[in-house]
Amino acid sequence: MILQSMTEALATTAVKYAGADKPMPTLEFVMHPNKRKDACLEAGFDTSHLYHTHDIWMFRGIQIREDESVSNWRLSPVEVQSS
Repeated sequence: MILQSMTEALATTAVKYAGADKPMPTLEFVMHPNKRKDACLEAGFDTSHLYHTHDIWMFRGIQIREDESVSNWRLSPVEVQSS
């Protein structure tokens, strides 16, 4: 169920930006660590959507960042860190 809702969030976001004729920003999924684990269990051995490479979790090419302050998950533009 998590993976389906993540897929729907990506599709909705893509349509939103395409409809506004704006370039889509770099996105990330921000997830509570437990939700990321739930998504991994849901994916099972199917790595076509959710995979781990070089210590980074990805879903359909979008990076997943764990954040314990998030109760579930969200899809949002990557926050640019100022120096």
